[in-house]
Amino acid sequence: MKFAPLLRSSGIALGLLTAAIVSCTNGSSDDTPIGLAAAPGSGGSGAGTSATGGSVASGGTTTSTGATTAMGGTSACANAASFQITDLENPAQWNAWSTTNDATAGAMQTPTGAFMAEMSTADLHYSAHTTGTGFTNWGAGLALNLATAKTCYDFSKFTGFKFKGKGPANLTVAAQTTGVLPAPAGTCTGTCYDSHKTTVTLGADFADYTVYFNQLAQGGWGQSVAFNPKDLVTFIFEVGPADMPFNYWLDNISFIDTPPPGSGAGGSGAGGTTSAGGSTSGGATGAGGSVVIPVHKFTDLLSEAQFNQIFPNKGPFYTYANLVAATNRFTSFGAVGDATAQKQEVAAFLANVGLESGGLDFTDEQNPPSIYCDSTNTMYPCASGQDYHGRGPLQLSWNYNYGAAGVALAQPLLQNPALVATDGLITWQAAVWYWMDSISGGKTAHSAMIQGLGFGATIQVINGAVECGGKAPSRVQQRVQWYQNICNILGIPTGNNLSC
Repeated sequence: MKFAPLLRSSGIALGLLTAAIVSCTNGSSDDTPIGLAAAPGSGGSGAGTSATGGSVASGGTTTSTGATTAMGGTSACANAASFQITDLENPAQWNAWSTTNDATAGAMQTPTGAFMAEMSTADLHYSAHTTGTGFTNWGAGLALNLATAKTCYDFSKFTGFKFKGKGPANLTVAAQTTGVLPAPAGTCTGTCYDSHKTTVTLGADFADYTVYFNQLAQGGWGQSVAFNPKDLVTFIFEVGPADMPFNYWLDNISFIDTPPPGSGAGGSGAGGTTSAGGSTSGGATGAGGSVVIPVHKFTDLLSEAQFNQIFPNKGPFYTYANLVAATNRFTSFGAVGDATAQKQEVAAFLANVGLESGGLDFTDEQNPPSIYCDSTNTMYPCASGQDYHGRGPLQLSWNYNYGAAGVALAQPLLQNPALVATDGLITWQAAVWYWMDSISGGKTAHSAMIQGLGFGATIQVINGAVECGGKAPSRVQQRVQWYQNICNILGIPTGNNLSC
């Protein structure tokens, strides 16, 4: 069978909210990571209006995934003692992050909804990750708020900051201060949001990057403001329209207090390019209240013997090795919660796979009624001579899903959709991509499981319009039976809310 036409949130614009200043505390700060709220972006030229009201950081209308935030940056703020800003290991830190973009119609960016970090590497564990394409005004990116709803900090003791990053990507890195924000968030009275920024080129592997405050410079199109670290409220990491599509990771962001190169010259630098290598010491990193995250190995959740037991009649095209390799690309898959919760997500995924593919027996949809070309979708227009019927473990269908999956996987799936049924690795990657990223009713199948909504919520995401609410009770029950059987094989409880 095929998927119902569920578009990968291509019309969602994820962006910004204006922040309000709150009173600051004068107590000494601790060594917990700084920042537990969403943030505005650095912006391009001009000013726009927010979908939620108030000014935004860049041209064009934007919407937001975050809540209204509180900004510090006055002389009453406590001196920040911790070098560490965030390592993303504690989920409470994720609230400090938000996506930001120019709201181009038809463009897409992940993550959607509330920001959630993803597993990246065995040593870094959780990292910030965003992907997207189609933004044509100033672009898109991630914002990290440095203030909490109750506390503000004076960052003037620091000379810059460092972070780990992975691309490839050409980032504009901005340090936004209250001086470029209009009231009530800041003190700008002219053309606002011209943040101090520089460019950073990320390589294909994680590396250390250092940005000194004296490297930052405004774009010159807004009100001129001297950079003052005590007024710092937000870091923004953006890509421009020329760098679409984008796919980059950030982690281990911390302040430094080492003297910047050429610090004796005085004044701000011209904002040149920062490249990889040579992380500075910057003092000790605070503990940050981080939790220890065990190294995630998919093979610890599902063995090859269990895989073969679940699918005794599978075809030779679908291999355990390729499934494992595919999950390496989506490192938060089966990696959230305790071991039982992780295995429940794997079981839910495989249960839907079992139903959709006939127990991994067929690669292509049986007797498709059409070529599944949505001619109204201009972002991923159908390629001449191609059809987009269901293929692979989760029977990926429709041109917009093939197009979005192709962007995420860096494969020409819109032009050559047959790859999903002929390449043993791509077929699993496309299935896991759909599980992780395809949205229905404001959630993905992945988010439904890690939020504890139960297996029934994954049916709603995948084919709810066709099956749920009494439309196809026998198919729903088949999915539930697959799930119950797999949970039994994995030795875990099923949890609640199994049906839809």
